[in-house]
Amino acid sequence: MIDSSADSGMAHLRRQLMSISESANDPSARPFHVMAKNGKKSSMPLVRVILVLAFGAFVLLPSMVSMSLKSLSKDHWVSPNFDLQKNASTLATLSPTNHPAGVSRSKEDYLLGGLLLDDPQLTQNCRSRAQQHLYRKASRFLPSNILISRLRNYEALHRKCAVDAKHFVQIFKSPGADAEALRTASDCRFAVWIAWSGLGNRLMTLVATFLYALLTDRILLVDRGTDMSDLFCEPFPNSSWFLPVDFPQSWLEGLNRSNPYRFGHLIDKGKCSVHVNVSSIPVYSYVDLTHSFDLQDRRFFCEEEQKVLNQIPWLFLRTNIYFVPSLYFVPPLNKKLEKFFPQREALFHHLARYLFHPSNDVWGRIIRFYDAYLSNVDQIVGLQIRIFDPTKTPTENVTSQVFACVLGNKILPNTSNADANEQPWAAHIVRENKVISVLVTSLHRGHYDSVRKFYLHQPTEDGSLVRVNLPSHEGEQRTDKPDHDKQALAEIFLLSFSETLVTSPMSTFGYAAQGLAGIRPWLLTRPGEDSYPNFACMKAFSVEPCFHVPPLFDCDCQGGTDPGKIIPFVRHCEDVRWGLKLSGDDVSETNFSA
Repeated sequence: MIDSSADSGMAHLRRQLMSISESANDPSARPFHVMAKNGKKSSMPLVRVILVLAFGAFVLLPSMVSMSLKSLSKDHWVSPNFDLQKNASTLATLSPTNHPAGVSRSKEDYLLGGLLLDDPQLTQNCRSRAQQHLYRKASRFLPSNILISRLRNYEALHRKCAVDAKHFVQIFKSPGADAEALRTASDCRFAVWIAWSGLGNRLMTLVATFLYALLTDRILLVDRGTDMSDLFCEPFPNSSWFLPVDFPQSWLEGLNRSNPYRFGHLIDKGKCSVHVNVSSIPVYSYVDLTHSFDLQDRRFFCEEEQKVLNQIPWLFLRTNIYFVPSLYFVPPLNKKLEKFFPQREALFHHLARYLFHPSNDVWGRIIRFYDAYLSNVDQIVGLQIRIFDPTKTPTENVTSQVFACVLGNKILPNTSNADANEQPWAAHIVRENKVISVLVTSLHRGHYDSVRKFYLHQPTEDGSLVRVNLPSHEGEQRTDKPDHDKQALAEIFLLSFSETLVTSPMSTFGYAAQGLAGIRPWLLTRPGEDSYPNFACMKAFSVEPCFHVPPLFDCDCQGGTDPGKIIPFVRHCEDVRWGLKLSGDDVSETNFSA
């Protein structure tokens, strides 16, 4: 900041410079003198002119540089008039100067280490695709060359098969149409993701379904639902990931547990086999992978059943669970997974950053909030607080747990109990203090109010300054309400810009944020959890989300085995004792014989 004496000096300088300017326009002015306003010659030797100009440069240059940097960080990154296609090289090298991670970033960072295709058309139509990497620190995970090659092959396959998909719409529209035309008209195979459940669950299941498509040489087609096309940009070049716009929604709504084409109906109840002849393999099947799927549907994760599914051109999947860990129990899929993702805990991280690019509308919300509340700080700490049953977990109890977590683990500084009159307030005025911005995301504002008051009433022990921010507090989840989902997506991405995250147990909202960020969060323990009675939170052992309801490993129908005891790197989750999660630790080889 410039104080009053500096303002006075600036005013004097301006008067001197105006005087020089006026003399330059006066033909009677001599080389080493200027004319005063009364027309009389005013003695002002050249040395004085030089000194004035030098002083002007000294005072004005920092302001000019600051204005230029602000122009880069604001106009070039927020202005809707910025031409993304013309400035592709700028996008790859510049970064917001007000972000703690704001260092010069290479084109490799912009392409996420090769995950993204360098496609100007995609970049021009989607601002978040070009700018996302600038708001996070570079990932510590690198995608494998095999994964990158597989994605490029997938993109080519998607371009071809998305065109073929349009030709099949009429068959689904007309019940009497020849369904076999689906099998003979194209050699393409499809995995159709049906939009269902809350936004966090949808992000989880989209990644899981896309992974399944990658592993089985299918292409992903996405049900638009109520607002999917408003939330995300198209991820694949020169083609759409959505079902054709005229695909009958009523047909999708008829895919339920009683549908005769449900995969579970192909399994003999009480037997360990698929009761379908190769000659009568259906053209399409509905796969129910929701949290209440039955024993027959759960055989989706068995090798013999996958051989049958491979012969069905169209698979329609409805799911609200992150079923990725159980794909490792299918030996042919396991081999591909190990090649694609040598860093296992980066699976969701890589695929989510590849797939999810917020629409320009949502991205505008994200960067406006970021610029207003999260920029110009040394650290961003995200607090994601979700209470599933307020009657069992009162707000004040959860708030106490949050404080125990962040203060006990030194995630945030404690406050000082010293007399306020003895505090060195001058030190707080000088902006050399560490500035921490706390981003609270919650449906209720009570947690935000408590954290804000805590840092408002007392200074911190280490002199750091803590800002507390709450983007919204809508009171309840409003699934499939377009504006609610846009705000939820914006907050997930804002959380993913954090350097440190504290998340709630069992929350897919938190899973998505930690996965996009590529960081292991501090995970709050579940209230009444006997396994961790003395801990408010714990550091997660992996970036990966948790599969909440995995089936027993029982493909041989011998009674079933705990899946958390078969593959060393597939472990039970911290927040769901029976759930499964990919570990980030180095482990031994897979043992399918257990």
